[in-house]
Formats: sequence, C-alpha cells, structure tokens
Amino acid sequence: MAEKKAKFNFIDALVVIAIIVAIAFASWYFLLRGESTEQREILFTVEIREQFAGQHENFTIGADVVESVLNFPLGIVDSVRVVPSQLLVFDYENMQHNLAEIPERYDIYVTVRGMAAVNDSHIMVEDLQLRVGRQMFLRGRGFAGYGFMTELSVIGD
Repeated sequence: MAEKKAKFNFIDALVVIAIIVAIAFASWYFLLRGESTEQREILFTVEIREQFAGQHENFTIGADVVESVLNFPLGIVDSVRVVPSQLLVFDYENMQHNLAEIPERYDIYVTVRGMAAVNDSHIMVEDLQLRVGRQMFLRGRGFAGYGFMTELSVIGD
C-alpha cells in the first residue's frame, strides 16, 4: 500500500492566519500600546444606601480605607455626607412616579482621597479599575459598607 502524503489545504491556511493575527494582537496589546501611566491623586465618592441613624459616625475623617474583597488600600476618608434615603414609588392616583423618604434610613456618601495610576483609558488602584457606577466594598477601623461609586475625579485636571 502506498502512503498518503499530507497536503496543506484551505482550513490549514485559515488556522495559520488566525494564529498569526492572535499573536500580533497580543503583542500589540501587551507590549506596543505604550500608554504612559502616572501616579495621580484622586477623589471618589461611594453611596452607601439605607443605613440606620448614627452609622455615619463610624466614618472618621482621615481614617484609612481598604477595598474589602481584594484587600488593598484605597486611601483615606476625605469627607462624609448624610442625606435621608429616598425611594422612587408610583402614585396610582396621579399616575406618576414620586420620591418618598424611607423612615429612619439614611444614605451615606463617603468621599475617599487616594493615589491611582492614571492614563488616557483608565484609572487603576492596584488591580481595580475605577469608574463611576462600579460597586465598591469599603472597610476601615470601625466601619464597613458597600455601594456604588457616584463621583470620580483626578485632582489637578
């Protein structure tokens, strides 16, 4: 019996091209992007919703803040603001949505000041990309809480 000789076909060519494209993209993504990153001071605010009265007293100005899940420092508490919690409810008589206060509940807005790696595409603290709308898990001496980031700014811009 005669041996069959392997032939290079169209499918083989597609696989080789796909591998070359993947290697080119990976090298561009990891090596050639060349985005300059610099350490800058940032301020961000996290909204911790529906807390009991007095909970805001646990957030001390100047206290160290740590990201609870990944356990790395975010900065220090810069300011704390407390407002009554509100909920959007539907009024069936007038057929409209209204804001109603939730009794004995308060929203705490904690502003944190820290350092981050900043470039044109993102703001990073350690391995965490910061962006408005991201859920943040904060803890420090005497406090812990989670909520969504409502404000983010780079100081000096």
